[in-house]
This record gives sequence, structure tokens and C-alpha cells, in this order.
Amino acid sequence: LQARNPLGNIPANGMSSYRYAFRYHSLSARPSPGTVRGTMVFTFDYQ
Repeated sequence: LQARNPLGNIPANGMSSYRYAFRYHSLSARPSPGTVRGTMVFTFDYQ
């Protein structure tokens, strides 16, 4: 993901990914371990 984005956009994308992960988890009553892992990987890709 970082390779596809200009360096200046990574911090902004990181913040929106955190908000997305929060909404993603709050919408799911019982998230499966696979879903949690996928969201964590998606979030850490921006750091």
C-alpha cells in the first residue's frame, strides 16, 4: 500500500484507516479472529 501512495499521503491515510478499523469493528457484533487479523494487517500497512 505504501508503494502505491505518495509519501505525503501516508499519514492522512493512516488516520482514516484507524477510523475505518474502529467503524469496522463496531459494526460487527462478534468479529471472527480472521476478520480481526485482516483489519489489523490493513491498519498496520499504513504505519
